[in-house]
Amino acid sequence: MGTLIHKGTFSITLEFTNTSLNIKWACTSVYGPNDRTLKFEFWNELRTVRNLHELSWLICGDFNTSFTFNDKNNGIPNPREIANAQQFLGDLNLIDPPLHGRKFTWTNGQPNPLWVRLDRFLYTHDWPLFFPRTIQSSFPRIGSDHSPIYLDFGNHYTRSRIFRFEKSWYSNDLLESLIQGWWSDQNPVGCGAYIITKKFAYLKSKLRLWAKENFGASNIHKKSLLADLNSLDTIRESRNLSEDESTRFAHIQSELHILLKQEEIYWKQRSRITWLKEGDANTKYFHLLANGRRNKNFIPRIRSNGNWIEGNQEIGKNFTDHFQNLIGTPIPHRFLLNWHHLFNFKDRVDLSSLELPFSFDEIKNAVFDLNADKAPVDNSQSGFIKGRCIADNIIAAQEVIFNLQKRKILGYALKVDFAKAFDSLDWNFLLEILEARGFGNRWISWIHTILKSAKTQILINGTTQGYIRCKRGLRQEFVVPEAWVAGAFLIFRNSIKPYLANGGGNSLLHQIHAGP
Repeated sequence: MGTLIHKGTFSITLEFTNTSLNIKWACTSVYGPNDRTLKFEFWNELRTVRNLHELSWLICGDFNTSFTFNDKNNGIPNPREIANAQQFLGDLNLIDPPLHGRKFTWTNGQPNPLWVRLDRFLYTHDWPLFFPRTIQSSFPRIGSDHSPIYLDFGNHYTRSRIFRFEKSWYSNDLLESLIQGWWSDQNPVGCGAYIITKKFAYLKSKLRLWAKENFGASNIHKKSLLADLNSLDTIRESRNLSEDESTRFAHIQSELHILLKQEEIYWKQRSRITWLKEGDANTKYFHLLANGRRNKNFIPRIRSNGNWIEGNQEIGKNFTDHFQNLIGTPIPHRFLLNWHHLFNFKDRVDLSSLELPFSFDEIKNAVFDLNADKAPVDNSQSGFIKGRCIADNIIAAQEVIFNLQKRKILGYALKVDFAKAFDSLDWNFLLEILEARGFGNRWISWIHTILKSAKTQILINGTTQGYIRCKRGLRQEFVVPEAWVAGAFLIFRNSIKPYLANGGGNSLLHQIHAGP
């Protein structure tokens, strides 16, 4: 049962209590006026309702207005109505979530029908803190010109927790010594790859248990500390604390500081924010960003062959079947290239030094040079590097074409679309390129071993699904894309003369750009 907060001309507002989460929230049901002269009064009524409470707020119903230009299938919605609706969202910090499964909620039912989205849910920015898996969907339209909409809180979407190393664990001073001990506990026998796989699996199991014991009940512990702190703070208002109470008060403050710091690091790690440092009480901001990413990446259902598929297992099976055909099925080697004709083998570089044994210092330096908080990014590419822009190649290409036109030089530009190239690349073709470019047999065998060892799973809503042993294609972080791209474009070396830029100082033969 809800408690009445306000009843107006266009809305009714109730207060509800979620007993399982022990939170209160307000819900306003609206029926917006169709008369444009009453729209201003409608928005002001909702602004008045917001001033009556400070709860998390949900607004739902038929607003009888468009919020975006995409809310109508033909014709142009009233720009003033859209501007007023957007101003309302901005003034009250409301989120207009997407409607899953359909675009519109109302139709006039004519032979050439008009479709409009009039019905929707809105909620305040703090709503995802309590209900992070909220999804707006609709029921089939039966006997009405409106499609009923509903809000799915997502409580039935359960998932097994994937192991991830948490940066916040470093707040425990014993972690490093524990990891060293656990790493030394296991001494499996076998090849190097088998040994390190087993040792990592054992370390992961120990870390999972350790984290559950030390961090699993952090929220409960924080609430207990806050209650104790508030109790002692109340006592301080009437008398001085005893020596034991003062010691306890200082200890609680210290523990809370550590817990809040851990919490902030935890949510920053999930928010993927790198430009904002910890220590400025940004936990709520990180939390909102992390939940926003989670909601954006959440897949409630998919459409396959004209049918809607729901549920993590069913969606996962569909994705697994798709990628099994794409990367888990080898393709026959359909043609042979004459590499002696394509490349000048007299100019081949001696790459035998690549096969020399790796020293401990080389491996250590390579690992320790990695950013501790992010995956490695190759400095040879132009995107996602400080001081560079992913559009640099486009700008350079425009400059080349402009100079060709200005100088009236004959030439042509060839655009090749390597659609799904890294997913469908034939391994035999790649190995042939490596051999043709002068890589030794040992190096090529290493690359072949890495290729054959590739296995992957599909991550659906935080749950791993399926199992695919790769038979073609490359992983994004793989070491060979540069060699493959260079080899692929060197095919044109004998037939295309590069453009000489800057008075002949630099030559430009090809560019690569990753588009959407």
